[in-house]
Amino acid sequence: MKEPMILQNSTTIPVTIVIPVYQTPNIDFFECMDSIAKQTKIPERIIVVDDGDSNPIYKDIVWDFSVRLKGKSRVELITLPTNCGISAARNTGLWQVKTPWVSFVDSDDKLKENFFERLYGEVEHDDSIDIICCGCDAYDGDKYYQNHFYLGNKTFKGDSLIELEKMLIDCKYARENTRCDTAIGVPWGKLYRASCISVEFDPMLKRMEDNIWNHQLIKNNPDLVVKYIDEPLYIYRTTHIRKYEDEYEEDISTWLYAMEQRKKILQNSLAQDEELAKLYYNEVGRLVMFAVRKKFFHKDNPNRRESYKELKEILGRKDIQMALDKTFEGLPIYRNTRNRFLRKGHFKLAYMLHVIRPKIVRLVKWVCGR
Repeated sequence: MKEPMILQNSTTIPVTIVIPVYQTPNIDFFECMDSIAKQTKIPERIIVVDDGDSNPIYKDIVWDFSVRLKGKSRVELITLPTNCGISAARNTGLWQVKTPWVSFVDSDDKLKENFFERLYGEVEHDDSIDIICCGCDAYDGDKYYQNHFYLGNKTFKGDSLIELEKMLIDCKYARENTRCDTAIGVPWGKLYRASCISVEFDPMLKRMEDNIWNHQLIKNNPDLVVKYIDEPLYIYRTTHIRKYEDEYEEDISTWLYAMEQRKKILQNSLAQDEELAKLYYNEVGRLVMFAVRKKFFHKDNPNRRESYKELKEILGRKDIQMALDKTFEGLPIYRNTRNRFLRKGHFKLAYMLHVIRPKIVRLVKWVCGR
């Protein structure tokens, strides 16, 4: 590994970074730490939480950077005895925060050199800001793709916080003509005022834990001021997304739990904003369909007929029935037909449609390309 360059003109700012690490390739973790060391403004403290991986190279990397950043930043490693999940790892780091500001970085991602200079500069300029966030470059291992969460700078406070809630529920909300590799509900790419962090990450959530945490944070703090600057200052690695989407998932209860947590957060808001309610029901529909693809219709499902009993029970829930009923309109014909089959319990027909659709798409592309 090459030695990291530390910019000579860098200064320290009162920020703690929390970095959970688990089964991250050594070179990716090194490059993540290297990008922090190259910052024009160095955070006061860097807390790396090894989530039960016990990779000795992690310790070596942390030690190396603690030596190189000595006098500028305190670099620490906390090792959990077992793998507890990213929520528990982030909570462990949060418990150690003593600075006014905190930031999260994923261990396989990187920061542009002026990340902290730009974000901290905003809160220095306007001390009313509680959360400052930016866009990102999504990196698929080959190319970088700019992701703008909003087109232009935005500030949310008071009644306008509901606009931020809507994007947390639907990542494509207000994002016309821009890529959507990720969404604003992530904890990275942000600075949080530590005194406003009134809720921990839920270790029971194995999916959507970031999004639900941010949403709960907003609901717990109605006086928050959140600012977004439309600059891609964070580099987000997306290679793990496609791999996960293709995997078979035996236990889909985590998706149902995520739906329940979202509903709890919104229980007093759904009747007040028709658009918010529509976005919520669309999300429930999307999560149900994702669970269907990940388990019930997955090619690696060992016993599809037996699993249909579980699917019938899930689709029999009143909240899911209501969501499916409310989301028929506006869907492409394939999704509309599939959802109607599922809603009526015609699982085999829905599965056949699921199987033949890719073949039809390939045929249409072939015909159009002739």
